[in-house]
Amino acid sequence: MAEIEDSTESLHEKIHEEAHHAENDPKGKWILFVALFTALVSVLAAITGMLSGHHENEALISQMKASDQWAFYQAKGIKAEIVSSTAKIK
Repeated sequence: MAEIEDSTESLHEKIHEEAHHAENDPKGKWILFVALFTALVSVLAAITGMLSGHHENEALISQMKASDQWAFYQAKGIKAEIVSSTAKIK
């Protein structure tokens, strides 16, 4: 019975072979540099995306707190107006 070869295993071997050939080729070193730079940029982009999400959440929380404070201020003013108008009627 023939074994089924794992496709990722063959890809892994192919990548290692190509990396070994690239070490000796000056063009391959440049490609390796580009690949590493691309990986670094993608990591920085991911971190930046996470930080922007964090700042967006903080801004929403601050906006909700300000809205709550304004509602509290408005409610205090309405209650005071009701009390003063009730006192005038009596």
